[in-house]
Amino acid sequence: MTHPDMLDYTAQPADVLLGRYERNEIDDRVAASLAVAWARVREYARVVLVSDGIAPHEAAALGFDTAPDVETALSALARTSGTTPQVGVLTHAPDTLPLVA
Repeated sequence: MTHPDMLDYTAQPADVLLGRYERNEIDDRVAASLAVAWARVREYARVVLVSDGIAPHEAAALGFDTAPDVETALSALARTSGTTPQVGVLTHAPDTLPLVA
């Protein structure tokens, strides 16, 4: 992992991370910036990760739910959503930052 300390704080809310960033409490400023971006995404959407390359404990540290496959993820979203869920699939998620319009 390029930013090994990232998992220590990535599940925190964006405002908490920004405060820590501004107080210079996070040494890896790039990782902090990425963590803030992911936190902002989580403010708008539930993230369910389907990946063989990220362990469930790592996904939890990122603040993401996990599923073994897309079908299971969609079923879980359908069960827990009060309405028909809107779904976005990021095939290259580490290189993508979704924007909410």
